[in-house]
Amino acid sequence: MTHLDILVESKRYDESYKRIPAAFFYVASMIRTNDTTGYLKSPTFTQRNIAIAFRHSSSMIPPALSFRFISYCLSIFAVKTYGQKNDEMLFHRSAVFNIDPSLDMCVNCDDEMIVVRLVHMRNRTLIMRDLASSIRECLAVALEKISQLYVKTSSTDCVTSKKFF
Repeated sequence: MTHLDILVESKRYDESYKRIPAAFFYVASMIRTNDTTGYLKSPTFTQRNIAIAFRHSSSMIPPALSFRFISYCLSIFAVKTYGQKNDEMLFHRSAVFNIDPSLDMCVNCDDEMIVVRLVHMRNRTLIMRDLASSIRECLAVALEKISQLYVKTSSTDCVTSKKFF
């Protein structure tokens, strides 16, 4: 189940960026919580982010692919926390991850596209181009592999994989 990104151990780190083993696993398809944090509605949000959109060449992105993509991100990046209880920003078909102390990555999957936003603490001009490019490339490769796996496991006929662009 972990090999197929169905069960995922989230990455957690302490203040010195040492990995903390997780006490439980996530099943992304079982998360039904909606985002009520207001994170995306911040007055300065548009000045602090850049967006990367992934569209599938077919008209719809299957929900299973969205869940596997979020699971992939969970296996690499730490989930951002908010509020006094340090609740994790992991929601139904969306999540916010910490890239570094000043940069977050917001993933939002819907039926037509996957939008990944890199959100800087102060201003989007401070997001390093090389970092944004590396993240985009990493996520594009992951989506392609997940898409190929999805086609292989859900099809009885020989079907060519649909590309993301």
